[in-house]
Amino acid sequence: MRTKTSVYNHVKRLGRAAELNDNLWMCYSASGASFMFAGKELNVIFLGDDRCEMQGMEENLARMKVYVDGVCTHDFMMDEREKRISIIKADAREHHKIQVLKVSESAMSTCAIHSFETDDDASIHPLDMRERY
Repeated sequence: MRTKTSVYNHVKRLGRAAELNDNLWMCYSASGASFMFAGKELNVIFLGDDRCEMQGMEENLARMKVYVDGVCTHDFMMDEREKRISIIKADAREHHKIQVLKVSESAMSTCAIHSFETDDDASIHPLDMRERY
């Protein structure tokens, strides 16, 4: 059985990502979230804005990238109102640093991280804040 977890309290926001109605919305390029994941399975559910359903807007969709331990594992366009991306699927518990980034400009649409689906024993923690000089 999987559990859904609210996003905002479990991630470190990157750039100008903002919470709205329990979703983490990303407008600007390089906005997103980073977190540590420990578990067997992780799915991220993304929400697209109105442009993902408009005809002729294929060039103006939000483009997303997901990095696992610094390696880009997913590069996709938000061409659906809701999109489920499988990030981790393992037989045994694993520990990974996950980063989710919007890489398109704000004129090219917005999207949100809506929720996480995980195995029951999984944990998600925000990355620590970096010390600034």
